[in-house]
Amino acid sequence: MIDLKQRISANLRLEIKEEYAARCDGLTQDHVDQLKTKFLRKSALIKNSEQDWVRSLYLHIKVLYSILIMDKVYYLDDMQSHHIRIASALSYFIDPMGVIPDHSMGDGFFDDALVINMCINNLPRVQKERIERLLSMAK
Repeated sequence: MIDLKQRISANLRLEIKEEYAARCDGLTQDHVDQLKTKFLRKSALIKNSEQDWVRSLYLHIKVLYSILIMDKVYYLDDMQSHHIRIASALSYFIDPMGVIPDHSMGDGFFDDALVINMCINNLPRVQKERIERLLSMAK
């Protein structure tokens, strides 16, 4: 999990949760295709951040993306429920206009980190363990 020391209002947290749920319900093949073209460029923006939690976000999204690649799920029709949750969270990450726009000074990726944490919290235990193993290798 990404260690987020910042606190946000319950209303803002609920808005982020609802946006993530909507993305899970509305994931399309176009969203999946956009991951292939936009993920590496967007993730490179945060790779060398000075903030620990942003670097942790980078490691987490890198691991989640690698799960989709390792499982060879390039098409929405081939995805299991945990893949849909992961692809939806990554789709949220690559969108610069989330609940908190990415260009917001200092906090622009905070909502992305919350979505990644929500995604991981809602995955089956076996997938959480897989993520932990991959994170330990990525560090």
